[in-house]
Amino acid sequence: LALFLFYFSTSVPRICRCMKIRIHWLAAFGGFITS
Repeated sequence: LALFLFYFSTSVPRICRCMKIRIHWLAAFGGFITS
């Protein structure tokens, strides 16, 4: 369980960073389409 919590705590920032990049890319792409 401790190993799982350690893996979860280290993988969450990576997932958030990927989602933030994806949201930023989608926003830029959406802005390009609507303009």
